[in-house]
Parts: sequence; structure tokens; C-alpha cells
Amino acid sequence: MKKKKCVFLVSSLDAGGAETYLLRFLAFSESTIDPIVITKAGKKGALLSEYEKYTSKILTVNSGYLSLIAWFELFKIIKKEKPSSICDFTGNFAGIPLLIGRLLKVPTRIAFYRRSSNAFKETVFNLAYNSLMNRLVLYSATRILANSCAGLSFFFKEKQNDSRMQVIRNGIDIELFKARATKEELRAHFQIRSDCFVIGHTGRLNSAKNHETLIAVAAELKKAGFDFQLVLCGKDTDKLLDNLPDSLTKSDVISLGYQTVIPDVLKTFDFYFFPSVTEGMPNALMEAMVSGLPFVASNIASIKEIVPVQNHSQLFEPTDVQAFSTFFKGIFLNNDSIQSMSCESFAKEQYNNELQFSAFLREI
Repeated sequence: MKKKKCVFLVSSLDAGGAETYLLRFLAFSESTIDPIVITKAGKKGALLSEYEKYTSKILTVNSGYLSLIAWFELFKIIKKEKPSSICDFTGNFAGIPLLIGRLLKVPTRIAFYRRSSNAFKETVFNLAYNSLMNRLVLYSATRILANSCAGLSFFFKEKQNDSRMQVIRNGIDIELFKARATKEELRAHFQIRSDCFVIGHTGRLNSAKNHETLIAVAAELKKAGFDFQLVLCGKDTDKLLDNLPDSLTKSDVISLGYQTVIPDVLKTFDFYFFPSVTEGMPNALMEAMVSGLPFVASNIASIKEIVPVQNHSQLFEPTDVQAFSTFFKGIFLNNDSIQSMSCESFAKEQYNNELQFSAFLREI
């Protein structure tokens, strides 16, 4: 069977949520589609070698607010390639690429929203431009997807009955999370203490990930005399170590930097801490859930949406340092209770890649 030629647009190939999702989808669908990946930020990124396993067609354009040259370059690419579908993962900024797709009569034109809030400074100009792009998406898209109901609600408050709209959750390859080494072996590999309680977080240094609360809670727990280690995994998280509160030392908080084998990192944790202030669908938290880790997280809409109702008592306001600190103090004083804070079976059933990627593949 002839493969369908599909164009995918992402900001870059750095390790972000959309980029990781697309990479996993390409691995899942490699026998079905012929992908062309276009980055819109004028660069490729850390995941380039991984993407090259699934496509030799990786292109860049330097697309900004009013990048006429980049838009014309994109027009030429689409016209030359003649894809059967085009899917843009950059939210409302899919407006121009999908309009180009419509002008060139690309049959399937998809905007896939991966956030549940705006990712820019909300100035008058930015909001006006964003509103225009949103209208262009509505005009040009044949399908409008999001990875959460919260995302659709935020970007299309008045139009959620539009038949083009659908929520498709992130997919996780469950096989990757099967144990390949013991916790002790992996802690030795990553130079994590073997004799203490490890609180972990995965996510690049970004304001949305709310590392400030992670550090502030760790400082409160250290002042209270608890023995633990906070392990941060993600690009640029090492920068946090230069400005730790007085109560914390660099042996209390360590950074693993960017890692490719997240299941191994998660295996070293005793507890997962995820206080994001905004998310589309929190892939990192889903991975922790699939790993069987007990967790505590913020109570934002997109997180409440993926966590079973019986676990909502583990969700707090993102910046409520006191609530998170009190929660962890209870964990340290009553460690036996933490297993009820895992929802591994639920996550494996709901978020397996076979189910979710198959739904996306039907849209392409």
C-alpha cells in the first residue's frame, strides 16, 4: 500500500511536549505515512537524530508574526511536495500554514492544539494577532484537534460544538516502561543517593513547569529536618543549582540535565512532584503515572482532566508552597500510605499509544 505523504509543522526539534509526541507518533506510524517535518523557528534541535530515523525530509523556515519570506518558502514546499495532509502543532499559529494548505487544495488540514493557555506575553498587538490566527484556523482547517478538553475550551470557548473538533490524548509506549534494571542500579548510574527518599520531576527549565515551587517546597522540607533528595531532569535545570535557598545544598538538589531514557530516570524516584502552572496535556505526569509512581501535582484543569477523581486530593494550587509542604510532611511521617497515590493501571489503560495514536492516524 502506498504511504500517505504528510507534512507536520512544529516549533523546533528540541525536547518539548509536541516534539516528543510527534516523534513517538512517527515511530508508531512509519509503515503507513511518508512524513515531512518542518520546524518554524529557523532551527532544528536536540531530537534531530531521533527524527532522522523516521524521515529524511526535515526542513526549516524562520516563521515569525509577519514573515512573508518564510510563508512564501512554505508555500513553495507544500506546492512541490503535494501532501495529502498537513498538520500544524503550534496552536493558533497554524493559521497561515493551514491557509496555504487550503489555497493549494491539500485535502486534510489539521490544527493540533497542545496547550491550554497562551504561550506569549499578552500585549494588545499579540492578542489581536492571535485572534486573527484563530479565525484563520477556523477558516482553513478541516480538523481541529487538542490533547485536552481544557485546550479546546480555552481556544474555542464559543465553538466547541463544531464537528471538526476532537480531543485525542497523548499516547505512551507502555513497553518502554518495563524494568530493565533495578532502582539501586539506576541510582548508582545517575549518581543519586541510595539511602534516602527521592522526590523527582521531569521537565525542561521553563516558567510553565514552575520549578520555583519545587525548590521552595524542598527548602521547607529541609528546614523541617527531613532527609530526601530532589532530582530534576530536563534541559537547563542545572541553572537552578546556582541560586538555591540557604537551607539547601547541591547534594540536596541535583540536576540530571536532558536525558533520553526517561523510564530509567523515573525508576530512580520514590515520589513524583509536578506543580505546573499551565499544560496542554501533561505528558511527563502521564509517564510518571504509567511508571506506577505515587505523585502530587497542581490542580489546573488539564491535570484534573487526566487524573482519576479518587486522586484529586493529591492536587493543589500550583504556587501553594504551604499545601505541598504539608502534604510531603504527611508522606514522610506516614510512608505506608503512598501506594494508594499511584494510578498505574488506569494510566496504562487510558493512555497507551496503540489507542491514542491509532485515533490520530485516522485523522491524517
